Amino acid sequence: MNYRIITHAACTDGFCSAFVVKKYLMQHWDKNLSEEDIKKIPVIGVKPYEMRDFEFKGDDIVVDLPRPHTQTFAWIDHHASNKPEEGEKLPERYVWGKHYSNAGLLLEIAQKEFGLELTPKLKEFKEASELIDAALYTKEVITECYYYQDNFDNPSILLQLHFLGELFHTRDRELNSVLFNAMLSTDLGEIPTETQLFKEMHPVLFHKAALNGFNAWREQLDTYVEYDEESRTSIQDSRKILRSNGNVDRFYVYMKYPKSVYGVNIKVIRDEEQTARIGIGSNIFHKDWCKAQIGDICEEISRKFGNSTGGGHPYVGSTTVYEKNIDEALKMILEKLKASLE
Repeated sequence: MNYRIITHAACTDGFCSAFVVKKYLMQHWDKNLSEEDIKKIPVIGVKPYEMRDFEFKGDDIVVDLPRPHTQTFAWIDHHASNKPEEGEKLPERYVWGKHYSNAGLLLEIAQKEFGLELTPKLKEFKEASELIDAALYTKEVITECYYYQDNFDNPSILLQLHFLGELFHTRDRELNSVLFNAMLSTDLGEIPTETQLFKEMHPVLFHKAALNGFNAWREQLDTYVEYDEESRTSIQDSRKILRSNGNVDRFYVYMKYPKSVYGVNIKVIRDEEQTARIGIGSNIFHKDWCKAQIGDICEEISRKFGNSTGGGHPYVGSTTVYEKNIDEALKMILEKLKASLE
């Protein structure tokens, strides 16, 4: 068997999902594999919008991504937009589950099907992965993870996962791929941040660099972000700037506009199809304000104005549209978000 793990590229939950597969599931799925065999399984990062053209193989294990267009060895996902049709019979090792994080879903599968004991450390890791992927932050936790602290001694597992995620925010696909595979091809600890290579990379330095980037981005964002009162939506349109400074702080708009229910982020992609990605989120401090099904909106917008690669969760999602359709897509998004408030 020539296994490959196909996971969400440049994504903390994508990395953690691949980790759980290697550490806790592969030994049960194929009992003929040795530890060295499992270490050698390659990990390939793919963006959701790339799934349509990706060439899958029968031995692939696909996690934290939409269902592949051809059958693979396994597919496990948690995004609301990828939920199978009611009553649909899935192939063996095909699992969709409503869950805050895909890594958390995989741990529950390992627990229920193979008797994995969730130790206190594994529970804390699971909870941290869920908090990050579902944006369940409080203002206090955001302060811990996105702003400078007096020191970074003895960081929580949650903060360690932020350190981990910042390794993949290089915007260099090849570097990200090398890092994914290097850290997942060595002796794995109980949780991802216990891997020796991760510790040797001095991740707090990456975190400090990210914090500097967040600050630079906030300062620039203040010059072009708009607030639409009718839909109670903050709008970040990168077409209004020549280049983006720093690192995106996806929660800052809800600190800046505390009455925002939704946030929209537009980014043009310089690709052959001339597309743009539009992210839609909701106020993480007031989840109850969100009445729209954002993942469904993203899917509909991409079908109408793009290449049908949109989706996500009830509270957050993203969609790909053709650049020429950005303004029409934004108009429809704002109309739907406004309608959800009525």
